[in-house]
Amino acid sequence: MSEEKVLELAQGISAEVVGDRYNTPGMADAIRRAGAEGIVLLRNDDDVLPVGDERLALFGRCQVDTFYVGYGSGGDVKALHKVSVLDGLEAAGLRLDKELSRSYREWCGANPVSAGEWGRWAYSYPEMPLDEEQIRRAAAENDKAIVVIGRAAGEDGDLSLKEGEYYLSQDERELLSQIDKNFEQVIVLLNIGNIIDLSWLSDYSHIKGAMIIWQLGQEMGHAVADVVTGRISPSGHLTQTIARRYEDYPSSAYFGDPDRNEYKEGLDVGYRGLYRTPERILYPFGYGLSYTTFEITGRGLSEAHGGFVMGAEIRNTGRRSGKGLAQVYLKKPNRSPELAAFVKSDELAPGESEYVELFIEKDQLDVFDPDSCSYIREKGDYGFFLGNSPIDLYSRQGSICIDRRQIVKKCETITESSDQLKQRIIDNMPDEIGTASDQRIDFSSVIKGEKRLCDFVAQLSPEELSDLSRGEGPMDSSLSVKGNTGVFGGITERLRSRGIPVVNTSDGPSGLRINYYCALLPIGTALAASYNPLLVEQMYEREADEMKHYGVDIFLGPGMNIQRNPLCGRNFEYYSEDPYLTGRIASAAVRGLERHGAAACIKHFACNDQETNRNRNDSCVDERTLREIYLKAFYMVIRDAHPKCIMTSYNKVNGIWSHYNYDLVTTLLRREWGFKGLVITDWWMQMAESPEFPGVRDNAYRVRAGVNVLMPGGLGVDVASFIHDDNIERTLTLGELQKNAAEVLGFIRDLKRDQDYGSCL
Repeated sequence: MSEEKVLELAQGISAEVVGDRYNTPGMADAIRRAGAEGIVLLRNDDDVLPVGDERLALFGRCQVDTFYVGYGSGGDVKALHKVSVLDGLEAAGLRLDKELSRSYREWCGANPVSAGEWGRWAYSYPEMPLDEEQIRRAAAENDKAIVVIGRAAGEDGDLSLKEGEYYLSQDERELLSQIDKNFEQVIVLLNIGNIIDLSWLSDYSHIKGAMIIWQLGQEMGHAVADVVTGRISPSGHLTQTIARRYEDYPSSAYFGDPDRNEYKEGLDVGYRGLYRTPERILYPFGYGLSYTTFEITGRGLSEAHGGFVMGAEIRNTGRRSGKGLAQVYLKKPNRSPELAAFVKSDELAPGESEYVELFIEKDQLDVFDPDSCSYIREKGDYGFFLGNSPIDLYSRQGSICIDRRQIVKKCETITESSDQLKQRIIDNMPDEIGTASDQRIDFSSVIKGEKRLCDFVAQLSPEELSDLSRGEGPMDSSLSVKGNTGVFGGITERLRSRGIPVVNTSDGPSGLRINYYCALLPIGTALAASYNPLLVEQMYEREADEMKHYGVDIFLGPGMNIQRNPLCGRNFEYYSEDPYLTGRIASAAVRGLERHGAAACIKHFACNDQETNRNRNDSCVDERTLREIYLKAFYMVIRDAHPKCIMTSYNKVNGIWSHYNYDLVTTLLRREWGFKGLVITDWWMQMAESPEFPGVRDNAYRVRAGVNVLMPGGLGVDVASFIHDDNIERTLTLGELQKNAAEVLGFIRDLKRDQDYGSCL
């Protein structure tokens, strides 16, 4: 097969050379709108915001050295451009102190910053020294001060309870003290990816405004300017609870152990645990101010197919245009309120209103009972409330009463003992498809629907079946777009001769990590803070267009682990402490990506909620908490958006690495949830032997668990361990190898059909 044909199969597009820059139509505007809607206004005393013709002194080096995204694979994008906070405010025509801005530009240029080493990231930067005279001069010549406080986080390391990480640095405190002493009106812009300590906001009497501007990707400065100037009224709301002290977070005593991460807070994650002690909350989940005010009036609750519908009228009662958010909380018997639905209005002019309907799925009533291993509905009263947060429920719109305990769905346990698990695996051992080595079926005919997949698989040798269970090996494979994260499928000449195309991957979720200039997207937390799934979906549709241009098949995202603790290094990639909000936003991202033929790969399945020693850490969590908190969002996305691919996590879950976890991947994901797509590992995995089948280890152990492809793979995969000898205690069966290959090839078939690949064969 020619090199040109290999490239064509790998990319699913013409192999012609493309330029290294591509401005996806509509992408910049989509990023800017999504970013602006995610900005959260925390404080606006004396209507200090928005700003107009006032003279403004802009402080803080992150106005120039802005944090656009977090560190690691989830943010390492060769961005088309980056608009800093200072660039954006200048472009908006604000009356900034030119001398001060020039000083920051020159000093930052002379004192460049570094991201640091992998896993030892620079979470904050030293501030530019300012003497008292400079600040007095700025105060005399300007009406207001705006201070940008920046903080980053990153993969493979968590923040610590140190100054410059979770807490303000001494530089930042000195800067704020000087400004607070000289200015009457101070606005703080928090350029952060993770929630940090914010108790200091009350330490400075002249901080009138505070806004979390997050990390908003390439259009950062423009999105910030849109909100600061009032072109767009802030409509973002918190996706995490901000506690008064770190020690107030329910997980604080149980987070960070390098070996055994005990989830002793159970269901009391974030607001669920803080609900009972609201005095420990600084800003609640769901909180967010606007430049206008809204009145949200319930119009009652009615039963509908599959759930309940709550009507509500959102009315703008203020003097500016803006978007209002209706939130519904469900109070189950003996439980804290839980977010059950939300709808954001369109832009409403002063006095204008919009009627919205909020749908609450009936399974929101369910809880998991570990004793019966069932989802049940408890006896008692279920109340449905409109609220601004779980601690501000202002209108009960209805209730239902269940007069007896009901079992809704029986399940297989996913925390089985080893002996029981072994028998379950034996009982569900797949049959052989059969062998037909003399057939000459080309995979292109399977893609076209002319031949059956099982007949194609039957002609493959054990070595070919084995090769389908791994990636080619290196990242940046020569078989695909430059800078790819890895490839699988047609990784050998023999597989390509059978018509199997190469499938390539690129890191996400903040953009494509390839050797071309690509769009840099807002972080996951900012997108979730928009509470606008449609906006997220539209932005990721543009991302799918960019993938098509560069020939990228799989986008490694969205990341959708739970923000269990504010110190987790990858919280910026994730959406929320709440599984329902996570599921809604992640579903929107998947729908946007897959509408145009790309594949989303949701990750990390499951409980990758800590980066410290992530490759060996054991997430120890009971089955009720696992199902109701840490797996619920994954279930919602699989049910509602049907992603083509899912990635396992690095960590262990209850003593078993996720890439060997039969009960997570096969019992739950495939059998209980009905997932039909592809399961891949995170990049590389830990070597281990199966406790149930001591002769089966490493990649054979992985395939038996139901994890289809080792990524990025390589020739280190022990092919001999896959060869069939009819002894399941020592090796895989041919049926297992064939089933695995069928799942890989079924994914490739469906992907290429969605890309209209068959028309170019």
